Amino acid sequence: MCFSKGWLVLNHGIARLRTDYRPQENRSVVSHQFGKAPLQVHRPLYLSRNNHPTVFLRSPSAGLLDGDRHEIEIDVADGATLEVRTQAACLVYTGSSRQDVVIKLGRDSKLCFCPQPFILTADSGLTQRIKVEMHESSGLLLKDSFSAGRIAMGECWQFREMDSSIQIAISGKVAYRDRWRLNPEKHAADDALVAGKYNAYESLYLFGEAYKNCPGVPDDGGRLKEDCEDGTTDNSTAWSMERDGNCIKRMLEQR
Repeated sequence: MCFSKGWLVLNHGIARLRTDYRPQENRSVVSHQFGKAPLQVHRPLYLSRNNHPTVFLRSPSAGLLDGDRHEIEIDVADGATLEVRTQAACLVYTGSSRQDVVIKLGRDSKLCFCPQPFILTADSGLTQRIKVEMHESSGLLLKDSFSAGRIAMGECWQFREMDSSIQIAISGKVAYRDRWRLNPEKHAADDALVAGKYNAYESLYLFGEAYKNCPGVPDDGGRLKEDCEDGTTDNSTAWSMERDGNCIKRMLEQR
């Protein structure tokens, strides 16, 4: 956030990544990366001797400030594999902010994108748009999650609004579209038909023929995993939906 002569200046953070496959080296490489403050793109890491890169997205503010907009573009070329993570949970501060994510997956490509959750602080408003275009032979493992506030500080369902949508197209046809719009001031989110006693949400999208060969969900990416079973415990409930080989897993949790 910055100010100039009394005017609020929008912080438009940009992160762009392209990954290609080099058959002569039998590995995937980041062929292009670009970051514009307040978003930063860490140099590619090859963890545990993997033949694919892992890239961390970072923000010096550790979140979204009033007026911020983050724009993330990920392009995984034919045959390439990429894993993208974030440094920590993303605090959504008081005010209005937005994040746009565009993902393109080529033939036989694989992407694991597991950002850590949004934490929606008091009087914050977040708009998020996720758009995925992938080939049917590619694989996508995508996580989306949020917490209803800084729970340890007694802050819960005090944010102003969250408006989040996702669209996944496979080989040019829309395979999935969803939108969440929560406004706790107008409609109580702790109603049994909304979130009930739960205050944290995770969703895992497993799409495409090759999603089972994607890098796995990292240990710092939350409790919801590919092998998480449906069911309810004292503090969580999990369920899954599957159609045409694509799967969505979801969990509500009380923290």
